[in-house]
Amino acid sequence: MKNFIIIILIAAGILQLLLALLMPWKRILAMYEENGKVISNKGKFIFCQRFLYLLIGGYMILVAFLINKDIIKSTGEILIMGVSLMILTFLPTLNKYKYFK
Repeated sequence: MKNFIIIILIAAGILQLLLALLMPWKRILAMYEENGKVISNKGKFIFCQRFLYLLIGGYMILVAFLINKDIIKSTGEILIMGVSLMILTFLPTLNKYKYFK
């Protein structure tokens, strides 16, 4: 079970890192503007979104590494890491509302 969790975390972390680097942010901004959204600072919005996706991906890989090296052993610690990861995944969504008018 531990190996399965590690594989999922590493795969999801790599996916988040790839999303941060390869996602067509300018096209996404154009799509938002077509739907009537006004974005106050486009450059800062793209930077923040990329940074948050990189943060989430790095955190997933870090947690997988800590579980693999038996630094995190108890179920409670894994649960705390999981809850903090769930909170982190909502940050890009909340960031959108900061820049939309």
